[in-house]
Amino acid sequence: MENIRFKVWNREVELDIQKQELKYKDKVFTASVRSFWDMKTMYKKEDYSDNTPMYLMFREVYFDDKDLALYREKNIRYDITVLMPNKVAGEYNKTYGHFHTENKTWEKYNEIYEVLDWEAIYLLQDDKNYFYKSVASEQAYEMKHYWHVSSNKLEKPLVMANLVSNEFMSEYWDYWENKWAIIYLSWDENNITEEKNPNYKNNLEKTDAHNLYKADKWNIYDDFLDNSEKYFKILN
Repeated sequence: MENIRFKVWNREVELDIQKQELKYKDKVFTASVRSFWDMKTMYKKEDYSDNTPMYLMFREVYFDDKDLALYREKNIRYDITVLMPNKVAGEYNKTYGHFHTENKTWEKYNEIYEVLDWEAIYLLQDDKNYFYKSVASEQAYEMKHYWHVSSNKLEKPLVMANLVSNEFMSEYWDYWENKWAIIYLSWDENNITEEKNPNYKNNLEKTDAHNLYKADKWNIYDDFLDNSEKYFKILN
């Protein structure tokens, strides 16, 4: 697969697929990799070799040293995740899924995602409801208190960013125990198909998705730089 280039506003970033590195000018970030071996219990069928990379996670990405200083001052991290264009027996390639621990006020840590290139489906749920929403390039979505997973809607690499508190921890137990989310999603050229995950004992009600998150600036990275106190309150 050829290297991927995408933009964060006017910054051109390169993803070296073979080296699993993200590059911007003199800065190089190395991926943590989720392979199919890590993910195969999350799919209905096995359809790949165990060492196939499913997605790449780049933690604490920054484009200028002074940006990093501000992010750390506000205890917030900017990550980039790339989902490979893999399709497993008709299912979207997807993340493992997680929910967040609670902060000092006993509320679950929030997280904001943004699609940098192509299109994602975000599937959110709690102990009563679930919903999913397609989010296109240059659009952002707030996860709030929900458990959440991301899926690659297109047969092209999906590039996403997120802002999250450095204090939070991901919890995976419910997804591990139930072998992913409340429904499996598959697709063809015209339709998205839902299939109930039989490992869930309780039925959840499908509800309407909340609206897109509106950043004041062009993207969440630069919006944070101009409104760091706002994001400190939202995410911590």
